[in-house]
Amino acid sequence: MYYSLPMLILIEPIFRAKPMVDDDDFLDDINENNEAVEQEEDIEALELAEKKAEEQAQKNLLARKRIDDLMEKKRLKELLDDEDDW
Repeated sequence: MYYSLPMLILIEPIFRAKPMVDDDDFLDDINENNEAVEQEEDIEALELAEKKAEEQAQKNLLARKRIDDLMEKKRLKELLDDEDDW
């Protein structure tokens, strides 16, 4: 004996989800977000470069001061050595 199964009845959904944004708006948002991210990255890169340049300038200043101090010390030593010749 065979029994037949009732056919499945498709019920339409009560509501349909509407997209919040259409495809064009979505792509525009992505482009705007990418531009904003790139601008933030550019700003961060500039700030980092400025910081490194400032650190290098400080190192150069300290090195220059050290060189000047050593040259002055050498000049004074030479003056003292020449004093013995008098």
